[in-house]
Amino acid sequence: MTGRIEAPTKQEFDQAMKVIHPDDRATLLELSDQPDAYFSLARPITSPTSQPVSNMQANVTEDIRNHPHGENWTIAAVKLPEYVGATYLDGDPIAIAQGEPFLERISGFALATKMLAALPKTATKPVTATVEKIVNGSPLKRRIYTTIGLLCVTAQDEMHSTHAISHPFLFANATLPSKRVPAHLAYIYEAKEEGLRKSSIPVASLKETISRTMPEGSTVELAPVRLFMHPAGTSPYTKIKG
Repeated sequence: MTGRIEAPTKQEFDQAMKVIHPDDRATLLELSDQPDAYFSLARPITSPTSQPVSNMQANVTEDIRNHPHGENWTIAAVKLPEYVGATYLDGDPIAIAQGEPFLERISGFALATKMLAALPKTATKPVTATVEKIVNGSPLKRRIYTTIGLLCVTAQDEMHSTHAISHPFLFANATLPSKRVPAHLAYIYEAKEEGLRKSSIPVASLKETISRTMPEGSTVELAPVRLFMHPAGTSPYTKIKG
């Protein structure tokens, strides 16, 4: 797929408006006026409530900030609590970019509309998910996510629908459908040559911290799918370094 796509079709826009959260309709239109903005598409966690999630993210921040190998990291960031949840698109430029930035290929408004249009009607209703696993990305990659893996058939189906739209723009290679939906909590990025990383991450400490709020096997409530716009220079993460 080549070339820049400036706008969705009328059919895609009409379908997107059927499933988008009523409070986010203005946000979608704002994206059309801010071509350099990024966006997130996610089901935020509503239970546990915001305070326990805020406390958990504050503790994750401290675990990462105090880690002795942090001097080797280029960027370390922790997600703002209001964006923690089943993540269909992570609206941070470092989280998105692999080579050519997607905004050079498709406008944020077009991609958001196309992804929303691909969502089934289930996106308009809250759902319950199980915390299957607390996971970290491969140490061979530049960027390592700390996430909660959520088991929820509804969210999996929605994620696969939106990824079929987004992945041709965001990634060079197709990815296999995931068996769990990620709820991104933090990431560490290290600019490095190919091969092993120069540093480790505080895996054991992070897992213990997260487990105190959302242990494996527990259930969480997810809000209907929401669209969050991040104007140029902003992010759904708080950067600890970089």
